Amino acid sequence: TLGEAHAALAEVEVSEWNWPAAERGFERALELNPNYPTAHHWYAEYLSRFGRHDEAVREIRRAQELDPLSIPINLIAGHVLMMARRYDEAIAQFKHTLEMDQNFHLARVFLAETYINKGMYEEALNEAEKRVTRLQDAPEGQVARQLENFAEMRAAYRQSGARGFHQKRLEQQRAGSERPFMMARLYAQLGDHDRAFEWLEKVVEQRGGDGYLYVDPQLDPVRDDPSFRELLKKAGFPY
Repeated sequence: TLGEAHAALAEVEVSEWNWPAAERGFERALELNPNYPTAHHWYAEYLSRFGRHDEAVREIRRAQELDPLSIPINLIAGHVLMMARRYDEAIAQFKHTLEMDQNFHLARVFLAETYINKGMYEEALNEAEKRVTRLQDAPEGQVARQLENFAEMRAAYRQSGARGFHQKRLEQQRAGSERPFMMARLYAQLGDHDRAFEWLEKVVEQRGGDGYLYVDPQLDPVRDDPSFRELLKKAGFPY
């Protein structure tokens, strides 16, 4: 009868992509404890993954009402808005989160992603540079390499626009750790559907991308491809 325990178990189900069990768990958690902010927070993320944006916004707003000073809740409020393509609201929310804690680096990561989704690449790189320069205890050489990468991306963008930005980002990913979800997104942005789907298959196999396969804005270029709908079906998403 503990709502907190049902919410925690539901979040485990999310990590395993057991979607129906997760939703039942969140609903039960909120039935038992409707004033538990973390359950509203996690349920909002779940709903966002399925493109149920109005419901997701409602849940995260309720979490904010219950715990307005929670930095993670304020962060996810921005993320929910970003996934709903409400980019201006998301930017304002991430900036608010950073006002609460200037060193909360994930807020800068998501803010940069929102700028990318909106086509504001210079602003995205500015935030990425701020994040790196504020890292505590990071090796000096690592910071210098990341700043060099950002400088290369900026030069590529100024020379070749969005395509140059994503191409340079892809080159840097290949030289480092090739994370399947990031690789899929980059190939999608570059219009290479075949390579995008190669990596998306790996995402599904590994249950990666934090489960945002269905809604991530950077996958929009492949969203209408029949192969994408088949992939969603395989992953248990609506299609």
